[in-house]
Amino acid sequence: MLFRSGKRPRHGGCFRARCQIEPVEKPIQIMLIAGEPSGDMLGAGLVQELRGLPGFEEAVFFGAGGERMAKAGVDLAFDLTRHSVIGLIEVIRKYGTFRRLFRQLARLAETRRPDVVVGIDFGAFNLRLARRIRDLSRATLGTDRKSTRLNSSH
Repeated sequence: MLFRSGKRPRHGGCFRARCQIEPVEKPIQIMLIAGEPSGDMLGAGLVQELRGLPGFEEAVFFGAGGERMAKAGVDLAFDLTRHSVIGLIEVIRKYGTFRRLFRQLARLAETRRPDVVVGIDFGAFNLRLARRIRDLSRATLGTDRKSTRLNSSH
């Protein structure tokens, strides 16, 4: 790349030392998934507590949960608490719905690339989703160090 003088700039893209470029850190991205009303309550409390800590004032919270998490400022893709079930028969009946929601959350994680994923309650669903997100993050390891704090080995 040539500049006005026809030469490449020195000092990492700037002529002389007078030009200083500071890397801009984006706010931490936290994905929360709560599939039951009790998890929605816990997630909302977690968000409120984190917002009070230094370094989390500008944090971005997103994912799936319920009304309480939405009121706490979580950008919800959908209300997952509406799909809360008890027992194997109900899980089997709603398998198609859970599969669709699972894929939607996996795509959301792939697109938004959260720094942290917090699964609250909804055990089997959240554990499987966590494995899927981990596999997705490994597939893109090192492609964008600033936005993928999970890849801290660099």
